[in-house]
Amino acid sequence: MGLRIAFVLAVAFLCATAHPVAYAQVNDLKAGQWSGGTAIGFLGHTIDRGVDFAFKGNLDYFLTKQFSIGPMGQYVGAGSQFIFGLTVQAKYWWDIPGSHSLTKLVAQGGIGFARGGTDLGTTTSFLIPLGIGVDHTISERVALTADFILNLTDLGENNVRANNTTYQTSVMPGIYLGVRF
Repeated sequence: MGLRIAFVLAVAFLCATAHPVAYAQVNDLKAGQWSGGTAIGFLGHTIDRGVDFAFKGNLDYFLTKQFSIGPMGQYVGAGSQFIFGLTVQAKYWWDIPGSHSLTKLVAQGGIGFARGGTDLGTTTSFLIPLGIGVDHTISERVALTADFILNLTDLGENNVRANNTTYQTSVMPGIYLGVRF
């Protein structure tokens, strides 16, 4: 399962860098432009109350230079549990003064669904990710990203009880480091 995920991420990375959309300057944000990114990190307070390795991918369509919308997916698959979330995100991009528009502060929020489970059962819930991040351009085509996201969810409320243990969560904090094309 882990090799399959790594293969899919590698193919997505290669497609994103080879596609003409990727050749737009990542620092020159303007209306009508698409941008995409991937990241890896950690998601805490998951269904089993642990901290797990996580993947995140997103697409952004810029309505203005400072406002974008698009889908975001998050995936955690460690041990006997999995969590998959898909949301529509709205992001606001601020230039950090003195950075010559190379570094931006990004606030984001969205709504969607999450599906999660353990070997005891699965459940589906709403997902509201709220976050803040930093986006720094390192070349014409690539920017480095760092995001902190609080995932608000009711995931696990209806999950199966076993051995007098209830698996549920309400807030899952995540930290991601990645790239944007």
